[in-house]
Amino acid sequence: MTWIPRVPSRRQLLAGALCVLALLLLFPTTALAKPDTTILRLSNAGSLLDGQKVIFVGEAVGDKISADSGHTWLTLEDEGASISVYVTDEEAERVTHLGRYSERGTRLEITGVFEVDCPQHDGLTDVHATRVVVLDEGETLRSDFDYTELKIGGGLVVFGGCLLLLHWRLRERTR
Repeated sequence: MTWIPRVPSRRQLLAGALCVLALLLLFPTTALAKPDTTILRLSNAGSLLDGQKVIFVGEAVGDKISADSGHTWLTLEDEGASISVYVTDEEAERVTHLGRYSERGTRLEITGVFEVDCPQHDGLTDVHATRVVVLDEGETLRSDFDYTELKIGGGLVVFGGCLLLLHWRLRERTR
């Protein structure tokens, strides 16, 4: 006996579609949370995105700066642009590396409200984070500086100086 799959009825298809639609309406951030903008776009947006909910990705750079009781400022950078993000202290503690010369910073996905001229923070352009997701912890980078090459270069400079001194002494003798 072979098994023949049953085709769902129109009612079953409609009920399934309504369930999916209800889930999307009830939980829009978890169902559709994808970066919808970039830091570069935010820095050039002006009043276009003012007061809007935004989702973007960036690398934490610089320092963690204490804002007020329970909040911290983070600077996120991507594509050469940066923006200040206002997060809770608990979220800021999850940032283990800050981008600088010898470190690659923690990569974060931020969901929050973009403010061009934030009245709460004296007109600063910032994002008030409502959700912070750590995408990559970051790491301490190994230096690629090779001291052997420095020693060889220094030796060649000293050797060249000796040749120059020898040339000068021999030239003085012939006078």
